Amino acid sequence: MTKSSAVVFTPKYPGVAWLSAITLFGFALRLQLLDRFALHRDEAIYAFWARYFWENDLLFLSVWPDKPPLFIVLLSAALELLGTDPAASRYLNIAISTLTIPVVAALATRLWHGRSGLAAAAAMAFSPYAISFSPTLFTDPLLVLAGSLGIYFALRRRLYWTGFWVGVAIMTKQQGLLYLPLIAMLLAVGGGRISRIEAPRALTLLFAGLLTVLLPVLYWDSLRWDVAPSPWDLAVRNYGVLSLLPLAEWPTRIASWRPLLLVMVSGWVIWLSLAILPIWSALSRIYRQRRGANTPIAAGALPNTRFYLILLWGAFFCLLHIAASVAIWDRYLLPLAPLVALTIGWIVTTALARVNAYLPWRRSPMPAIALVALTLLPAATSAATGGYPIGGDRGAYSGLQAALSWLQTEAPSQAILYHRSLGWHYQFYLYDDVQTGDIQLRWFPSEVYLADNVIKAAHRARFVLQPDWEPLRGLDRQLQIRRFNMKERFNAGHFTVYEIVYVGPASCAWCLCELRPEWTSPLPDWGGEVSGYCSDQISLVRHITESRSQC
Repeated sequence: MTKSSAVVFTPKYPGVAWLSAITLFGFALRLQLLDRFALHRDEAIYAFWARYFWENDLLFLSVWPDKPPLFIVLLSAALELLGTDPAASRYLNIAISTLTIPVVAALATRLWHGRSGLAAAAAMAFSPYAISFSPTLFTDPLLVLAGSLGIYFALRRRLYWTGFWVGVAIMTKQQGLLYLPLIAMLLAVGGGRISRIEAPRALTLLFAGLLTVLLPVLYWDSLRWDVAPSPWDLAVRNYGVLSLLPLAEWPTRIASWRPLLLVMVSGWVIWLSLAILPIWSALSRIYRQRRGANTPIAAGALPNTRFYLILLWGAFFCLLHIAASVAIWDRYLLPLAPLVALTIGWIVTTALARVNAYLPWRRSPMPAIALVALTLLPAATSAATGGYPIGGDRGAYSGLQAALSWLQTEAPSQAILYHRSLGWHYQFYLYDDVQTGDIQLRWFPSEVYLADNVIKAAHRARFVLQPDWEPLRGLDRQLQIRRFNMKERFNAGHFTVYEIVYVGPASCAWCLCELRPEWTSPLPDWGGEVSGYCSDQISLVRHITESRSQC
């Protein structure tokens, strides 16, 4: 190999050793919350869908998801491969979140150089937002990875893979459509723009990659239309149509989103730097170029034009979540994490370039990595120990898994478990017991409804779990009226297992008994042996007679 060819094939990527160390450290941070908390309600929904898909119904004809199926299929395969334990199921998103670190490094390297890539990778590895959502079963980490890969391949003008990964983002979550305007802007400006002659071929490659993902999923969805609604249609029903909100509501929504945005970079100082320094840099570059030449600046003359387009898309993303009727949920902001990491990487390397002559290791990426680590390590450590109220459960469902394990081992066969707000958890944690009929789930809308239903199933064991944050007010009184009672069987964390037992007839000061003549049995006295059926009937009559006499 000649010297010139060696230069041509030299990879433009950050040092493998540094990037590997950063990625492994980010992986270690993301493992800390593997089994510390129970599943969040929405995590339980995705987990149940994944088990149901693989074991029962590949078309979801009975259970209707309101999300595209790509992540559910991957989660289903992970549950089949790693086991159905909630901790094992979290490895999928931990791996996805860890893979996003080198992708962000490649993005920054493509925009600037290797040291920026390593600084951006460190910012992504220490991102408190990314760490908080990695040990979850939400769809958003895969959405972010696919969107970041789509941006990377758009910067490299690899149009088939650009379309492919944008298609993955769209079929992971409906919000993947928001990446389309950014991809279009990146392909339209900057170095290597597509000419009019190349446009037809470029569009063909882009749509080929997009349809590689979309067509199989759309075909799968079409097989369900006679029985089940499309996830896209069901999402509109469940979440409502996106609409522009009145200007008067914007301040309230800004106040609601602000704490979540601050967690993204753990403080006001970094946020101000992220907002001010890119603008200041762009204006200073324009000013210097105008002083050096009288000719107007051509489009794309700024060396980081595509980076400013990414920042512009981030501002549009934030404005959309403020001005539109988007639910204020923390995970909706996760796509901003790579943008913040890119900006931090750019700021750090730009700042160090000013004092590069005074550094002992001028060409080493260590100062940039160390600066990012010292800035974000406190927030990353807090996120790794569950210190931020974002991501999955943060203790509200503590004790649920232990309570359900007690039911699995101690409850008699064909027991009834009533539920109101924990149904998705029950369907996942008790999946095998529900499928075999060992436990039957019954939903109740109110305490009166539950008490009435208890009478209809008096021959079976009946249980209810009561969280301390959702007490069943008045249930004990409703059961006493019907001569039942709640008996505590097990307690763990925030949950108490009660068995509903029959306490028999009893006199009471607050009930009214009518005076009636004693009712005698119409059954004759056969004497001697009687059949089992007749013996049961005679026992029932005697029980009713004794109950009336006690009243």
